[in-house]
Amino acid sequence: MRKWILFFLLTMSSQAKAVNTCGDDLNINCWDCGANCLARLNEQTGLFSIEAKDENAPVGKMTNYEWDSKNQRPGTPWVEKLETIRSVSLPDSLTNIGSYTLAYTKISSIDLPDSIEQIGGAAFQGADLLKEINTPLNLQYVGAWSFAATKIDYLMLGQAQTEIPDRAFVGTKLKNLEIPEGVTSIGWTSLADISTLETLVIPNSVTNIDDEAFTNTNLQKLYCAASEEVCSRIALQTGKNPKIIHYSKTPDGKYRIGEKTYASISAMQKGDYIPKRIYTIDEANAIAGKVNSVKIRYR
Repeated sequence: MRKWILFFLLTMSSQAKAVNTCGDDLNINCWDCGANCLARLNEQTGLFSIEAKDENAPVGKMTNYEWDSKNQRPGTPWVEKLETIRSVSLPDSLTNIGSYTLAYTKISSIDLPDSIEQIGGAAFQGADLLKEINTPLNLQYVGAWSFAATKIDYLMLGQAQTEIPDRAFVGTKLKNLEIPEGVTSIGWTSLADISTLETLVIPNSVTNIDDEAFTNTNLQKLYCAASEEVCSRIALQTGKNPKIIHYSKTPDGKYRIGEKTYASISAMQKGDYIPKRIYTIDEANAIAGKVNSVKIRYR
């Protein structure tokens, strides 16, 4: 009987150590997060890092987690530590960020490596301090609710995306947004409830705008190369009657808008936003400088 008790205690101890701690430091927690993925949290510094279990192999994919409907919270193994997570470190060999991975954490910024191809659904949902994030050019997929209710105010979307899924950026703080060429569909309420959104650039590849995609935004200028139907649908959804500026691609591969719009740009004040897809910075300054000699800047 004594042997069985000892065996049970040793088994429970080893399992707890494998799931909850890394080494002897009680402030360090570790969890499995994929085939070759280890999540590590330093509770003292608030650093949450993703590492390879086998250092000689790439991390690859993370686990996609589900919503815990019983407890109304993310189903991540580190759910009890969400408010402890204040910064993130990701390896260059990570290819996807799992669903709900950093939802409701207290991070304010994150640097995504170029290896990231997918961001799972609700990966950052409710991380209400998150303001700064870069998106890799090779990013192919952003899941529904991925950035919902964050404070992100600027975002350059990846060039490999084909859709903006439902509620992906709802309730963020975006001010200016350029949808990359290749995106064909913008999902239900994906960019709704963004009171700060003023300027939007839509490429000619967009053919579908779902219901309420842009409701409750403050859109003032819509640079649109899509069909008249798509442009009008976006403008109607905002309820703000934004100015629609049609643009197109010239045979030499550049983007231009009509001469009448060129004249209006000369009256712009310093700091106004000009989509860099349409003008180079030198062209913008040359046009504006003819009248008021100001510098136009954009990200």
